[in-house]
Amino acid sequence: MNTITLSDGSKQHTLEGWIGIQAKGDTMVKTKWRRTDMEYYNIGEYTQTRNHIGSITCTCKGYHFRKNCRHITELKAEQV
Repeated sequence: MNTITLSDGSKQHTLEGWIGIQAKGDTMVKTKWRRTDMEYYNIGEYTQTRNHIGSITCTCKGYHFRKNCRHITELKAEQV
């Protein structure tokens, strides 16, 4: 694992296929990990993720229950 310290004091960890951001003062357990083969977007306070085949997921409750939400609709509209 490679680790660098960013200008704001947080740390960026890299593993093959993963990037983790550890906030300043947080322990390694609280590191936020993201895959490098995915695209991430933020609409409102929710995160949308697009995988390598184009499938989009969202962290909101609407997506959790219906597998579709307004955040995904907005993201698709922006992409056109």
